[in-house]
Amino acid sequence: MSVQLAGRLLRSGLVPEADVQAALHAVVMRGVPFIVALSDRGDDIARILDRELSRLDTPVVNSPRPVGSLMESLPQGMCERLLAVPVRLDARAGLVEVAAVDPKDPQVVEEFAHKLETAVRVVRTPLRALLATFGEVERGRRSVPPPPVAPASGEGDALGLPPPARLPADLDPSTPNPPPSAPPLPLVTRSVAPVAPIAPADEPPQFERHRTSPGFEAPQKETFGQDESGEPVLGLYRSKAPPPIDAPEEHTAAPSLGIDELAPYLERLEHTMTPDAITDVLIEALSHAGVKAAVFAVRGGAFQGRSCNDAVGALSRVRAISVPVSETSVFETSVQAGYYLGAIPHTASHDALREVFNVGDDEVYLTPSLVSGHPVLVLFVTGFRDSATTTRWVDQLAGQAAEALGRILRGRKSK
Repeated sequence: MSVQLAGRLLRSGLVPEADVQAALHAVVMRGVPFIVALSDRGDDIARILDRELSRLDTPVVNSPRPVGSLMESLPQGMCERLLAVPVRLDARAGLVEVAAVDPKDPQVVEEFAHKLETAVRVVRTPLRALLATFGEVERGRRSVPPPPVAPASGEGDALGLPPPARLPADLDPSTPNPPPSAPPLPLVTRSVAPVAPIAPADEPPQFERHRTSPGFEAPQKETFGQDESGEPVLGLYRSKAPPPIDAPEEHTAAPSLGIDELAPYLERLEHTMTPDAITDVLIEALSHAGVKAAVFAVRGGAFQGRSCNDAVGALSRVRAISVPVSETSVFETSVQAGYYLGAIPHTASHDALREVFNVGDDEVYLTPSLVSGHPVLVLFVTGFRDSATTTRWVDQLAGQAAEALGRILRGRKSK
């Protein structure tokens, strides 16, 4: 529970004391998270609460994507209770990143660190975004079909399965008086289906058969006569070819982003000798991933466009982008948090970025290449289908590029 948050709100006087007390009562009596209970007190209070949380000096993740393997290690209901989810496993730093609605809640760090047995870094995520994530996770759980249920003993079960097989009565030793055997079956039978009763001669029977229809007209009925035994005479017709069906719209399959496809690029980065060569390999690798990609360099106190792939368009427009390091931006957030995943904000500092990449509200992903703890490059991608696979691919490229840049800089200093 965000006890510290409740205290800050009471001291500030922004939220009436009665509403804070009612929210705390809901926490104790119904187990509702404090922030959720307080937001339910009214839209005005929800806006005040969101504004106060947004003032915290903490990196923001607008689209939290939980890591499935880490979620499986947590007790059920823990994330909903703490309003937090693990969103990133940072192998380089040896910690797990957790997105929480209240990143200053010490219980988030304590419980996640205890359950995951690793260090934890907390970033902020909006309440509405996290609740949407919980909804997606719940829908994913419901879409998994339940395991098959073994049929109960007896004649059948609730699933409509047939009853268990039994021996015929004349072969079942448990039958007290087996009935006499039935007459022998004929060697040839016309059908296993029951034969329709023969109608009087003055009223020929009506046997119905539906013509195969492509689905554009009502089925038609035909009447047939009988053979000498009273069986229906079946007409012989050649099936009409169904009308051509429009081929389904073809979708270009997403490129494979496995380790086998990534390994050649990582190996090439190990042997690069200049920063320009590093940028070229990064753009080529990101182009293989089928995304819009660009590389930004940190120069003169700004994040400046350096290169891009053909999917973005004119290189001159990318190189014209310059976002000051001192301004709050997706670049600054990626450096502080280790990455940025979400839509580009509608702010003045992002206008050029939104225009050049034409992303609308689609997700973008940024991750920096750090040398001695300082950002040198920032990789920018958008237009991806599978964020989990793409971000892993980009992270490994950024890490290998950082090692290559560090090697080049150390070589220059030694001369």
